[in-house]
Amino acid sequence: MIDRELVIKQAQVNVDAKARKRTEAWNSSYQFAVLELGSYLVKKSRITSQDISVAVNDRTVVIPGSNTDISQIYYIKYGTGSDQAVMDYVDLDIFLKDYDSPSQAAGTPTKFTYIGDSNGSPEIKFDCPVSSATTITVWYYRDVNEMDIRDIEGPALVYFTKAHFYGMETQAGAASHAAARQLVLGARANDKPIRNEESGFVQSREDRSIANTRWNRRNDR
Repeated sequence: MIDRELVIKQAQVNVDAKARKRTEAWNSSYQFAVLELGSYLVKKSRITSQDISVAVNDRTVVIPGSNTDISQIYYIKYGTGSDQAVMDYVDLDIFLKDYDSPSQAAGTPTKFTYIGDSNGSPEIKFDCPVSSATTITVWYYRDVNEMDIRDIEGPALVYFTKAHFYGMETQAGAASHAAARQLVLGARANDKPIRNEESGFVQSREDRSIANTRWNRRNDR
C-alpha cells in the first residue's frame, strides 16, 4: 500500500544526507505532488454531489466549495422528481454569443456556463432566469487527497515529489517532472474513461494535453 513515508523514502534515493534531513520541505513537496497527480487522474471515487437551492428569477448560482471543482463538473441536474433533467454545458464564448440575452424571459433553463468567481467560490450562469424556485444537483470531482492514490500511481507520485522538492526551475526538478509525466501516461492507461456526453463534461486543460500527447505518440508509431 502506497503511503507518504514510502513515497518520500523512495524520492530520497540518491539524495545526499543533508537534503534528506529537510523533513518539512519533503512533506510540503509530497502534498503538492498529491495535488498535481490528482489533476491528471480523474476517477469515479472522486465524484461527489451537492444540492443547491435556486430562487425565482435567479440566473446565476454560486457553487460553494473550491474553484478547482468547477473545472471538473461531471454534470448538473436541474429540478426535482420527474421534472429533473441534465443540463448542457456551453463554453463561455458560445454562451455569451447565443444564450446571454438580458431580455430572456424566465423559464426552465437547459444550459449553463462557468462565468468566474464569487468570493472565492465558482459561479455559473443559466441560459434564462428560473421561473420558479427549485433545486439543482451538482455532480463533480472533488479535490484529491492522498487516500485517493492507487499503488500503480506511486511511481509518478515519487517523481512529482522530487520535482517539487528541487523546484521545476532546476535541472533536477525539470527532469523529475518530465519522468513523472511519462509515468502518469501509464497510470492513466489503466483508468476507464469517464465522460457524460449529454452534459458536455468539462475536461481540464491538463487532461486534454495528456490525451493529445498519447494520441500523437500512438499515431507516430
